[in-house]
Amino acid sequence: MNPHWQASRRLRYATVHAAGCLLVAALAAALVFGLWFRPPFHVIAGGLAIFGILVSVDVVVGPLLTAVAAAPGKPEKVLWRDLAVIVALQLAALAYGIHVLAVARPVVMAFEVDRMRLLTVAEIDETLLPKAPEALRELSWTGPRLVAAERPRTRQEMLQAIDLAIGGLDISNLPSNWRPYETQEVSAWNAARPLPELDKRYPLVHDELVGMARGSGAKLEDLRFLPLVSRSGAGSVVLAPNGRVVGVVPVDGFL
Repeated sequence: MNPHWQASRRLRYATVHAAGCLLVAALAAALVFGLWFRPPFHVIAGGLAIFGILVSVDVVVGPLLTAVAAAPGKPEKVLWRDLAVIVALQLAALAYGIHVLAVARPVVMAFEVDRMRLLTVAEIDETLLPKAPEALRELSWTGPRLVAAERPRTRQEMLQAIDLAIGGLDISNLPSNWRPYETQEVSAWNAARPLPELDKRYPLVHDELVGMARGSGAKLEDLRFLPLVSRSGAGSVVLAPNGRVVGVVPVDGFL
């Protein structure tokens, strides 16, 4: 058998497989970054890192295995069987990766005393959702829902908050503490810091901040920001003078 033909056979199958993988990766990216991890949450919530691992398996490993499987002299029937096994394994890995991303997607951005906290599906006990206000009992599939976490008011609630903190949780982790954000807009505004401080610290996001100010109908110096914390990253939430959220930037707001 001609060695050049043998080499082209490997290349041909690997190229077709890679093209298919790239198409699947593009469709997955549209779902992940178009709905679940819209910028800048793809960075703050860690979705970009998880997706990078998923794509490396799907786009790189799969075609490499195909190139190995398309060995010279292997009968077509055996080759197609091997390719079917490779594709099946890839699809299983893809399904698992999508599941991981679905569980890691941000679903709640809660105002909490003096900051915003970004929560993922994995950080919320879904069995406790019935204790949330009726309008907040569904976890979003299209980006985080804005809520406010009610502060402890009684001694019992304070002790419960302390127990949560010892266990690594915060008051916003309990759906029973969720309230419509509008009920605490004034508190959020009062707890926020002047946006020029953030602009001075991170000049790379200046244009983005100016765009947010323009979109809000206010000057940049009239806006404020709150730190945004999550288990995978940090950011800052920009507020208009009425406490309304006008944007999020992926820079640490704890100056």
